[in-house]
Amino acid sequence: MESDGIRVGVLGPVRAWRDGVPLHLGGPRQRAFLAMLVFRPGWVHPAEELSDGIWGDLAPARVGQSLRTYASRLRRVLSCADVPNPLVCSGGGYALRLPETSTVDLSEFGALTRAARETPDPGAAAVLLRRALELVKGQAMSGVDGPFAERRRAEWEERRLSTVEEVLRLDLACGRHHAAAAELTAFCRAHPFRERATGYLMTALYRAGRQADALRVYTGVRRRLAEEFGVDPGPALQETYLRIVRADPGLLTACSV
Repeated sequence: MESDGIRVGVLGPVRAWRDGVPLHLGGPRQRAFLAMLVFRPGWVHPAEELSDGIWGDLAPARVGQSLRTYASRLRRVLSCADVPNPLVCSGGGYALRLPETSTVDLSEFGALTRAARETPDPGAAAVLLRRALELVKGQAMSGVDGPFAERRRAEWEERRLSTVEEVLRLDLACGRHHAAAAELTAFCRAHPFRERATGYLMTALYRAGRQADALRVYTGVRRRLAEEFGVDPGPALQETYLRIVRADPGLLTACSV
């Protein structure tokens, strides 16, 4: 029997496929159980940790039985010729051990972002990061509740947004300021308090010959920060503003972002 190609996704709904065919992973709690194991494959998760992550303070009376049931069901779904027992119980905890032929979107995202950081060419790095972002199919573990899912969801949303910002910074470094300005305008409209992206937008507009628009962006952000939080823009954004006011020629250099 040939090896099965198993793919697991958690950067969106918790899903799995074997050779492109969707696998039935059960209800939200069972998928939350799998997601916790996916985030640290091979690591033995104690039953207490799993209980806290899945239920928090609302754990059922027979937590151990519930976890054993989830493990048994998922073991049957994910087992294959290479790894007949992909979900093992050890010392009262559980670990996920997928075959080498398997893929996990979480791991792929990490590999692509690491490769981008190690790539000296900004254009090539941007391509790698865009590939990583294509793996994200919505909120991480969407449809799954519990303390672990909620915490990881927030962490991965921040990671996704930071990756988008880095892609747009790389676009600016490549001299694609017109395209970057359009993308940054939409991004900053959706996330008006992300000052890093706002600084990139102001820089892109300035390089595109739209100094007045760049200054208006700063004025708008400063007003919203004052109204919502009673604070001024941070030092980095203020510095970008001053450089634009002074028409600093250094801001036109691609490597200055």
